Amino acid sequence: MATGDVNRQSPIGPYANYTRHLNHLEYHHQHREDLVYLLDAVADPKLIEKTNTIMGKETMFFMISYYFTPSGAGCGGQWHKDKVYDSPDPRDQETGVGIQVQIALVPSDAMQVVPGSHLRECTDTESRICESENQMDTRRDDMPKATQETLRPGDSMYFHHKVIHRGSMRATPPRLP
Repeated sequence: MATGDVNRQSPIGPYANYTRHLNHLEYHHQHREDLVYLLDAVADPKLIEKTNTIMGKETMFFMISYYFTPSGAGCGGQWHKDKVYDSPDPRDQETGVGIQVQIALVPSDAMQVVPGSHLRECTDTESRICESENQMDTRRDDMPKATQETLRPGDSMYFHHKVIHRGSMRATPPRLP
């Protein structure tokens, strides 16, 4: 990955609210000890054990994303199901399985999911919301059966990559301490 290319998947502008691939060396070239600290935190044996238990097998780490308060006005995030198939690792393409782990650094109710949606195809209503070309439709607040999850600092939330989900991009309360 070329210098300056580590953030190519992150949004830019007033809706920017995350940085992808925070584990990439380019972010830490002047302070390698920060990368070691970060990787030690995500490789905590309790997290690895829980993830392996949920998946029923040894898992592989892929990336760290850091979510923060957007610079512009807040809004709901976009409803979607993640695609592992874009991953450069062929093992993801073979299994089609991915799991996200959200760890709250500050109190947060930014995560919303539609429980059980990873086990089925989208309903017509879910498809209209998730697959709309109109960005405002994908940010609608009326997703059927959606739940809002509340995490305290240090809490973790695990969910399958194919569950319908979104993260809020509200400007308040701030995600930064």
